[in-house]
Amino acid sequence: MSGGDGALPLRVANVETAYYGRLTVLRGVSLEVGAGRIVALLGSNGAGKSTLLRTIMGFIPDQPEKGTVEVLGRRVNGWDPEDVAALGVAYIPEGRGIFPELTVEENLRLGAYARRDVGVRADLAAMEDRFPVLRERRRQLAGTLSGGEQQMLALARALLGRPRLLLLDEPSLGLAPRLVADVFRIIRDIPSTGTAILLVEQNARQALAAADYGYVLESGRIVLEGTSARLQADPNVQELYLGAVQDPSVKGFRRYKIRRRWE
Repeated sequence: MSGGDGALPLRVANVETAYYGRLTVLRGVSLEVGAGRIVALLGSNGAGKSTLLRTIMGFIPDQPEKGTVEVLGRRVNGWDPEDVAALGVAYIPEGRGIFPELTVEENLRLGAYARRDVGVRADLAAMEDRFPVLRERRRQLAGTLSGGEQQMLALARALLGRPRLLLLDEPSLGLAPRLVADVFRIIRDIPSTGTAILLVEQNARQALAAADYGYVLESGRIVLEGTSARLQADPNVQELYLGAVQDPSVKGFRRYKIRRRWE
């Protein structure tokens, strides 16, 4: 399956998602990810960020209850995860989702399992050039890697599928500051290969430095959106996510009157 030429990698429109048909987690969420773009999704714990990624991928049965999820111009509501992935979507969950009992090389080869082209061998070599530590550890069990090495393995494995869209959940979780910088350096370079990214990340400073555009999700609703520069200058974002406060307000982004602190 393939999406239409020129279609946005991702469009989410007025999505509502409930767990077990009772607890509504997402309420009217709309966002877009353009080709070659990194879009950051910020929010506190429990805001619904991971739920949105799982909804897009089809991991929550019979969801979304309302709204539309489009991947490359195809409406994917109700699709199975493997069918969404077949459109060109890679998903790296919180915790990285590698196979710890397999070697680094075996994990990488699984990333290209659906490909039938002759470029797989060259891409494997390119990933080892891009992530030299993976070449050094190629015969090592993935579960014995450090947290930063596991994150690099997860990124390399996802990119071997040549995705059009990468859903990335908390890539800096549990990493030392030096490794966080290394991981985000790689993330910033990914769109140059033609892959768009929807990035969920608690480290708002790193996320906004890498992203072109961002959304703030609170209690299942989008309360603010704008370019990364404008979000970084917004007093609410500074106070709640960047650890700083500025008095001047910044115009040029949309505000949503959901919670008093965003007014």
